[in-house]
Amino acid sequence: STFEIQFSKNLRSILLVDDSDAYRSSLAEDLRRRKWIVIEARNGEEALDHLSRIKPSLIITDKEMPIMDGISFLHEWEAIR
Repeated sequence: STFEIQFSKNLRSILLVDDSDAYRSSLAEDLRRRKWIVIEARNGEEALDHLSRIKPSLIITDKEMPIMDGISFLHEWEAIR
């Protein structure tokens, strides 16, 4: 799939959650070149751990991941917010 997203200049940090190291690294590198602060996680559990310490402006997550998928991650995050 191809997506085009235009970010506001006010956005500063992105939590990128994806189990594919290659895809996550490629997207993170592209976002960093565009001056975004990127925090990476391999699954929903790692993402929740990050969210206990940071508050990103945007979260991008994969739906299907091992350990904790994107949907479960969002439900867990909503429950603890």
